Amino acid sequence: MRPRQLLARLRRRRGRGLVLLYHRVATAEFDPQLLCVTPDRFAEHLEVLQRLTVTVPLDRIHTVADTERGVPVAVTFDDGYADNLQAAAPLLEAHEVPATFFAVSGQIGADREFWWDRVERALFEPDELPEALDLAIGQEVIRLEFADGTASDRTWNVQRDDTPSPRHIAYRELTTRLRVLDTPRRDAVIDELSCWARVAPGVRSSHRPLDEAQLVRLDAHPQVSVGAHTVSHPVLAALSRSRQRDEIEQSKRRLEVLLEHPVSSFSYPFGGHDEFTGATVSAVVAAGFERACANFEGRVGARTDRFQLPRLLVRDWSGEEFERRLRAWSGA
Repeated sequence: MRPRQLLARLRRRRGRGLVLLYHRVATAEFDPQLLCVTPDRFAEHLEVLQRLTVTVPLDRIHTVADTERGVPVAVTFDDGYADNLQAAAPLLEAHEVPATFFAVSGQIGADREFWWDRVERALFEPDELPEALDLAIGQEVIRLEFADGTASDRTWNVQRDDTPSPRHIAYRELTTRLRVLDTPRRDAVIDELSCWARVAPGVRSSHRPLDEAQLVRLDAHPQVSVGAHTVSHPVLAALSRSRQRDEIEQSKRRLEVLLEHPVSSFSYPFGGHDEFTGATVSAVVAAGFERACANFEGRVGARTDRFQLPRLLVRDWSGEEFERRLRAWSGA
């Protein structure tokens, strides 16, 4: 279908806006969570959006109708990596595409990487690992064995069905188990793992979260707004109501102190249907947010719950593949 025909088809689908979800714009040596889109490919994505859609700020996705230029699309980023400022923001500005960046407030300026990156570093950075580790996670002790001591496949990711080495097996099991722990228990487990693996403390430059000054600079970009993504990136549904309120309210409070203006948008960590609850949504409303983004597929119309905005997760696709998926998402 030609672009003109696509636009005509999209115009007939009134009230079907799209919200896109990115995490990082970076070239990674190893990306087991598939969070990175390379700068060249992100630029290709932006060119496709310019050609086929109307890009709008997140706070307008409910109100902008389809036009002759295409469906409305809002771009969002989760987590708050430093490359959001260094690589994503300049490209967004060059293409005049607005975006909302959701930052984990407890990671801003932290001397630790995001927890999933720390697990990856402990398991895959060392050339050799001890043969086994008995690791206490909650009330259970699991045994991790690394008899072969190697992990050569760095193209692997969590969407693959195979596990090519004991390190990959351990990574999959640990990230699954740790995501539902609270921050102190999760940090204790990862600290023990890192010490056992003899990985030095600190943050790799390639995996650095935003610091306070960088967050302020990101917020100052004319195409950018900043939203909250909790304090510690937990599965909110696994927490008590009081803990959920703390994660939500404190993240908003810290960002507003740093940025010196209200923060009105929120994003649920992980964001699947089973990772936040009605109580979570109520806490987001009570905290004073005006909208919240989830992480399940769907289109946004005038009747879409503005506290459960669906989003479409974008991977490191070529411009051609991104366009194909955009057409599918749009129902064209």
